[in-house]
Amino acid sequence: MNFYGIRELSNNTKSVLSSVAKGNKAIITDNGKPTAILLNINEDNFETVLNCVQQMEAQTALSALELYSGSVWISNYAGQVLLSYGSTLSTSQNIGQDSRFSQAFAQNRQYGTYSYQEDGTDYLISYYNAVESGWKYLSCVPEDIVLSGSGGARAFSLLALLCGALGISLGSLILYRYVVRPISALMSHLSDMEQGTLAQAPVPVQRDEISLLFHRYNQMIQRLQKLIDEIYVQQLLRKQAELSFLQSQMDEHFLYNTLNTIYSQASHEHADTSARMILTLSRYFRISLSQGSDKLPLDQLADLLRSYLMEVLGGAASLPPRRGRPAKPFYNFPVLSSTAPAAAAPVHPAPGTPLPFAGGHNFRELGGYEADEGKHVKWGQIYRGITTACLTSAADRKLLDSLGLRLILDLRSGTEAAAAPDYVPDGARLVQICGLCLEDGKEVDFSPEDRFTLLKGMPDEGNRMARAMYERMLHGNKAYKELFRALEAGETPVLFHCSGGKDRTGVAAMLILLALGASDEIICADFVQSNTCRKEEIEALWAEHAEEIAARPEQKYFYLGISGVHPDDGPFVLQTIREQYGTTDAYLEAEYGLTPARLMRLRRMYLE
Repeated sequence: MNFYGIRELSNNTKSVLSSVAKGNKAIITDNGKPTAILLNINEDNFETVLNCVQQMEAQTALSALELYSGSVWISNYAGQVLLSYGSTLSTSQNIGQDSRFSQAFAQNRQYGTYSYQEDGTDYLISYYNAVESGWKYLSCVPEDIVLSGSGGARAFSLLALLCGALGISLGSLILYRYVVRPISALMSHLSDMEQGTLAQAPVPVQRDEISLLFHRYNQMIQRLQKLIDEIYVQQLLRKQAELSFLQSQMDEHFLYNTLNTIYSQASHEHADTSARMILTLSRYFRISLSQGSDKLPLDQLADLLRSYLMEVLGGAASLPPRRGRPAKPFYNFPVLSSTAPAAAAPVHPAPGTPLPFAGGHNFRELGGYEADEGKHVKWGQIYRGITTACLTSAADRKLLDSLGLRLILDLRSGTEAAAAPDYVPDGARLVQICGLCLEDGKEVDFSPEDRFTLLKGMPDEGNRMARAMYERMLHGNKAYKELFRALEAGETPVLFHCSGGKDRTGVAAMLILLALGASDEIICADFVQSNTCRKEEIEALWAEHAEEIAARPEQKYFYLGISGVHPDDGPFVLQTIREQYGTTDAYLEAEYGLTPARLMRLRRMYLE
């Protein structure tokens, strides 16, 4: 039976091995230190050699393993200890029965390592099965001893981690600069192209696939622009061909003679308005057709524009005079001779004067107020008032019938309208849309719950309730949208009203005057005019609460807001609009779709 104990020498050490023959054993040394034991054992001399090794060379040979705080055993596969170092186990004991090494004897692997804890100390158990000799090599070393020299490994690991993090950061920076950022810029240009902006993108400096992608994108933009230009030119040519065809098919003389005949008949019947419209239409066709030419002189083009605006905007108001020319009337029609005396111009009261209804006050119109470009609101077109249910006398209803109303817009809630239904004259149409609703669409009927919601739980002090109402009226008001729709459609004369004609009606009148270009002073003056019209109601309420007002004079201001309006609430409405929307025009466009063109048309319709 042969036993080979082997210890590998360091590569950087030039060792001198000596072999000393001692009977049937040889001890191999490295610079005088035993490094391996080479035994040739037979059954006759095994015990003698084993005792010699245990007594003379075991400590020295095994100490070369540098296990200063551990134990080493050599046993056979049955667990009988043949040789040990640093252990109290004798050769007569079976190491396989030791709990520390039960796993080593249970495993079928040639070698292995596992942890074992005893008396609060962690040990590292290692084993090796020598197939040639049939021996098992075992060691037990505290883990603290094994791990005590791992500081350098930790430092190296930390350094490697830092270097890895630095490398990742540098790589990410390079990736962002040369890949992510250019692609993001390209995506931005693609988004702009989707919105209709065809702008070329600056090509990155580097020459790679990303720069090639930018070149392809710019080439695509160039092709798209070229195609758009070609399509535009083709459309122009087609339109020109169509116009030429229509002009060639149209008998201008027949058209103009027909219009002149109609104009002459209208003039003969003293239908001045119709005559003027026909004359304007004739001028429009004469200029637009331009005798078959596709080019117009600048002065004729200006006349065409003025004629177009007249046809689109309507009304008899004149446009601003053309530069370099003396001002002349918008209509270029001949003066109609008539033997009848000219009718006297109607006499109108001061703007804001209430109509003489006996059944109710604060019924007036917006006519006569100065608005855009020094013009004035037309009389007899836009009325603001109270519920017509109050006009019960024959005289009041006769006066209401004489207004020729086409539309009555009731701004009250459904509950209010049901309690006092409007009187509707013949030829008029009644529309009821509440002018004050909560954010959820609920109509405000001034119940305690509604007041609490409007005030957001705060007490009603001074004019806080009124301002809460006015601010709520400015947003998403379906009633006001319907009012502007009727004005744009020319569904006039129109009457809009609430119960007292001061709050819901007052804000609506402010917005109309604002759209027609009136100044803040005029708008606020019309708003506060309700106090003059409702003077009797206001004074009656003050008299009813005279004792309370005497004790608390500020209550007089509070009760003013119940029957009238607070003078500073008009400026508050205008200020709120400008703070939230920037300009009043921006507010009118955002809430009611009144673009600058539609505002211009509205002013041409209702200003003179």
